[in-house]
Amino acid sequence: ARALAGAWWLAFVVALFARVASPRAVDDALDAWWWRTAWSGARAVDAWLVVAGFVAHVRLTARGPRGAGGYAREALAVVARFAPSYLLVLACVSRLPRVPGVWTGAPAVWNLLALNDLVPVARQTMAWTWSIALLVKLRTLAPPLVAWMARAPDRSALGLVAVLFIGSAVATAFTAQRLGLSLADLDLAPDGGVARWSRAVDAVHAAPHLRAGAFFVGLSAARLDAGRPRLDERPISTAVLALAASLAIVVGASLPDAHALPRALHPVASACAGPLVALGVGAWLLVIQSSHPTGELVARALSTPALARVSRLSYPGLLVAPLFGFAATAALGGLEVPLLVFALAVLAPTWLVSWALAATTERVAARLSRGIGAQAGPW
Repeated sequence: ARALAGAWWLAFVVALFARVASPRAVDDALDAWWWRTAWSGARAVDAWLVVAGFVAHVRLTARGPRGAGGYAREALAVVARFAPSYLLVLACVSRLPRVPGVWTGAPAVWNLLALNDLVPVARQTMAWTWSIALLVKLRTLAPPLVAWMARAPDRSALGLVAVLFIGSAVATAFTAQRLGLSLADLDLAPDGGVARWSRAVDAVHAAPHLRAGAFFVGLSAARLDAGRPRLDERPISTAVLALAASLAIVVGASLPDAHALPRALHPVASACAGPLVALGVGAWLLVIQSSHPTGELVARALSTPALARVSRLSYPGLLVAPLFGFAATAALGGLEVPLLVFALAVLAPTWLVSWALAATTERVAARLSRGIGAQAGPW
């Protein structure tokens, strides 16, 4: 699942920078279905957060709570898992010329504290890593929440998570309505603009309190997975759930293209896109965990060695792909190169550097994290 979310997100990165570097070529492709699918790759972050929440709940409940000391060591293990590759890329970025959103010249203290997602995107260093900062905070706060969910009745545990998720969606719609944001502002369509898009990114797209809802969907899916035998006993219900999950993902990914909607409905559409994708991914996780033939087929497909190798490149790719997007835009901007050429200029170096990071710093990070986890016991 991480591999698919990573590929979708990379398509979004190519689409984003191609929109700036080769606007004429992009304008010719705007009506193509694959362009809009790539552009909705911003929703891949929602899918990534759902999977992260699901995995966090499964691992933490398998270990069992061990008090405040165990929580602290778990937080340290989370930092150790993310830090090595992140710090290496941050050190390299600090040697680059000053570019808004990449390197501002100021000390990257907010990045080191995983608080850069609270800074306006134009003043951030490595602005695209806001989702990593969000995930680090969520994973750090997850142990006590999951421990409480393990003790609480199903209705209380799932009710709290549902309130957090629904509150996130409602706050998104309210924010978009208050700022007068349209779907065009959120996807850099031709009638939008970079300035309004940057404001939309700060207010909605990268706002941690609005994007955290997907993580809570993952926690809920893992909690519901305890009822998997009941799901296995209802093959028709499982098939319907798989169909509904697929429909939710398709509709959520298509909403950024719904410019035909009345302007008054744009905040609602903006608020529904991410939650629909998150709910769809969460439902599919339940189907995959069941013994239903559809779930088993998808589980085998996602477990292939090729996708496993790609998933190992997803985090390094998230770190470096926008850097090569900026570089390709600087080198090819104004030349109106074909989209395929621009995509290769971004993806080829991204793959090479991601592979190098996966073979070096990512191995160190995995060992550090496992070592701290082993010392911390089940937590």
